Amino acid sequence: MCRPGDKELFEEVGLHNEFENDDEHLDYPGAVLLVGEVNYALAGELNGLRKAGVPFVFWNDAGCSYGPGACAFDGKDFAEAELNHDLGVVVPVDDGGVPVSADVENARRYLEVVRRVKEMFLSGSERERRERT
Repeated sequence: MCRPGDKELFEEVGLHNEFENDDEHLDYPGAVLLVGEVNYALAGELNGLRKAGVPFVFWNDAGCSYGPGACAFDGKDFAEAELNHDLGVVVPVDDGGVPVSADVENARRYLEVVRRVKEMFLSGSERERRERT
């Protein structure tokens, strides 16, 4: 998920717009949903976009040796989280059923960064609409 103005940067690393007539994803107003069959293969490219200060939210499906996950970058802060198959954030528990504290903090941090990215995308979308009218 990226800003419309950053779409070409993500296409250059192998992602594409899944919905030709729908640049805006309903859960992320003002954002473009891009997809690719790459999962962790884009780790280096996403790191390069982070270094350039390009905000994004990225999800990957489960693979042979890893579960679904996500990362988000708001132009300043980066965070990662484990996901379930419905893209909900999950927190592992230890053998006693107690959430692993470091993973709880990672989940909270990820959700906060995603909130800021959504606000950024939404404010950009509203700004663009005002400029067109």
